[in-house]
Amino acid sequence: AEQNMVGVSAGLANGGKVPFVSGAGCFLTARAMEQVKADLAYSNYHVVLCAQSPGVAYGPLGATHHSIEDVAWMRTLPGMTVIVPADPAETEQAVRWAYTHDGPVYIRISRMPVPAVHTDDYTFVPGKATVMRDGADVTIVANGTVLHRALAAADLLAERGVNARVLSMASVKPLDEEAIIAAAQETGGIVTVEEGLV
Repeated sequence: AEQNMVGVSAGLANGGKVPFVSGAGCFLTARAMEQVKADLAYSNYHVVLCAQSPGVAYGPLGATHHSIEDVAWMRTLPGMTVIVPADPAETEQAVRWAYTHDGPVYIRISRMPVPAVHTDDYTFVPGKATVMRDGADVTIVANGTVLHRALAAADLLAERGVNARVLSMASVKPLDEEAIIAAAQETGGIVTVEEGLV
């Protein structure tokens, strides 16, 4: 089914439409990878792939339903933008941005409830990290459903005298290399928190 959805979306994009393809992240990537690669990425079609329940959101359904390789796979495809939003406001903005972007976009949309972590004045910008908390001892880079956990970890570290910078990296591709280089130069180390494989 996923292969067919992606194939049809390429045809719709070729006809001037902006298709949104929604499916379980594990199947939208692993099952339909050939269509995503050949029909969307190589053709640079404007299709928005909405990966539902990514990471380990399907829990007890097991490894077949866990989507932990998806970000690693999708970021290798030419022209593919990869976004992992962390809360409802960021998800809404990322989806709206994806509609205006000319090219294929992969967005992880979790079914797991998460607290709002962004302020009302937040604006999603592809390729730019957001400093959620400043610090000089260590940098924690996170996105998606684990960003709020990274912020909680920074609070625990602060109680122990460790001043942690927290970077929200919703835009995995393009990546904010400047923010990472600055963190490497200005803090004692970098820890990434990801719901998936590196």
